[in-house]
Amino acid sequence: MAIIGAVAIIAIILGVTLATPALTYTLSASVNPPQAGSVSPAGGEYELDEQVTLTASAADGYTFDYWSGGEEGTSPTVTITIDSDKSLTANFKAITTVTHNLTISINGQGIINPGEGIHEYPGGTQVTINVSDISGWKFDHWSGDATGTSHTIVITMDSDKNVTAYFEDESIISGGGGGGGGGGDDCGCN
Repeated sequence: MAIIGAVAIIAIILGVTLATPALTYTLSASVNPPQAGSVSPAGGEYELDEQVTLTASAADGYTFDYWSGGEEGTSPTVTITIDSDKSLTANFKAITTVTHNLTISINGQGIINPGEGIHEYPGGTQVTINVSDISGWKFDHWSGDATGTSHTIVITMDSDKNVTAYFEDESIISGGGGGGGGGGDDCGCN
């Protein structure tokens, strides 16, 4: 202690200003959950009253939620003033995608795209469904979560949906089928 005091007195006599050591503090930044993203800068040593801007970046499948620790907030960028050791955590949340099932069926025979079965789509997706006639069968109508007689429909996947495409046998529609007729020379009856 006496040496420090003597150095200070000599410095005053000589007119020399002694540098005082700068006060430094530690800033640490973490991510919760660890795989959800990153923070830049990740931390370090900073001087008293220094301003540091931290930026949280989300990994695929996550979104930034909020800061906790020395600062609070919901913006992924935060500027803090260093006045003590600080420890901040960037909190992320998983992005959840709501999905819905579209069940497609055919009554009769025909072509449908997408095909028969259960198809999974993200919520809000608009699905176009097309039908085509095949020889001997004619598309008639939709039932379930679709109505009408158009060969093309669009379904919005805001819940699970069931759609059935009805095809009619043309031989039944036309009354054909080769039943017995009323006489004539070509009946082969002789």
